[in-house]
Amino acid sequence: MVIVKTWLPRYSNVVSLSRLSAPVSVCDYIGSRGHPTGIKLVHSNDEKTYVDAAYADVRRKFECYFVVLAPPSERTLTWKEIDKVHYFGSIRLLIGFEWQRTARVGELSTLYTGTTVGDMSSRQEIPDNTEALGIFVHGFAFWNDLDDQPVAAIVASHAVPGTLEILSERKDLDAIVAICDVVGIPELDSWTSDLQAWLAQKFGA
Repeated sequence: MVIVKTWLPRYSNVVSLSRLSAPVSVCDYIGSRGHPTGIKLVHSNDEKTYVDAAYADVRRKFECYFVVLAPPSERTLTWKEIDKVHYFGSIRLLIGFEWQRTARVGELSTLYTGTTVGDMSSRQEIPDNTEALGIFVHGFAFWNDLDDQPVAAIVASHAVPGTLEILSERKDLDAIVAICDVVGIPELDSWTSDLQAWLAQKFGA
């Protein structure tokens, strides 16, 4: 039986992202060191949206890291601008799929004491023999609707788990889009319904 855990918001939980309009200031709190664990987005009419890094367990020794929106009432910090997104047409969610399966004989180094292998990959590349799967909002992209490509993204960091990264280089954006489902916020609820049907067909979940 495949263990499947999902951490997916409903449309009503992320509709505030669809109201973001350029330019958007990306702010970290003063005193933060290294990658931010939470950021504030300041946009038109001084509206503010707060984003946090989060994680949860799929099973023992298998955690997924993702982004969540945080309520403004929890924020009493002093902030500084660390980046700015000058133009975009819409916000799209980047849905991540992270899986584990039992390693094949000889697949792992003899120095490694575990018995599983895993990765974050596109939905199409999830192995049929997956034993555990986490599905989550890996981040969101500021999308150029005319060129149909992202101009920037805020994602959960793989290099420093529990923190956030701001991506703006084309190679980084292309790489993250290649391993995520890109979902427009208005389509989120229907996409989630389609996902449940796909999981039932692939894993009986």
